[in-house]
Amino acid sequence: MDPNCAICDGPPKNRCDCEFRTLVHAVEESEQRVLEPMYDEIRTWVTTQARAAIHRDFRAREARRKTAYERWLLDYGARAPRWQREEMAFSLQRAISEDWKAAVERYPEVLDYYYGEVKWSTRSGGEERRPGGGGGGGGSSRTSRRREVWQG
Repeated sequence: MDPNCAICDGPPKNRCDCEFRTLVHAVEESEQRVLEPMYDEIRTWVTTQARAAIHRDFRAREARRKTAYERWLLDYGARAPRWQREEMAFSLQRAISEDWKAAVERYPEVLDYYYGEVKWSTRSGGEERRPGGGGGGGGSSRTSRRREVWQG
């Protein structure tokens, strides 16, 4: 014998969707309470790592360009006409700006990399999983979970 609906007390033959809607609502509220802070922490970590990587790469390129420019100044700068020195300085600035633009355009790729470095595991000793990586359902209904972030 099937029980009446726990929400509207309708008979089982009515097959209302009250219990299902209540479950969906409870899942959404639980995700907001539990997962949103984790998502915020992950987002902060990923953004910090991506910005640092982009800036490191840019600073390395900038240093190489400045070194080449300084080498040119030492080798040719003293005997080069003023217009040529100014042109070289302008070229350096243009190249550094292009390097910065190229670095910023890499953000989607770099963010994807660091989001890919986020790993999930359960406290119950289950296997490690990547978000969206299958694994199916099952297990106890109240297994507590935690997120671990590792840099690769």
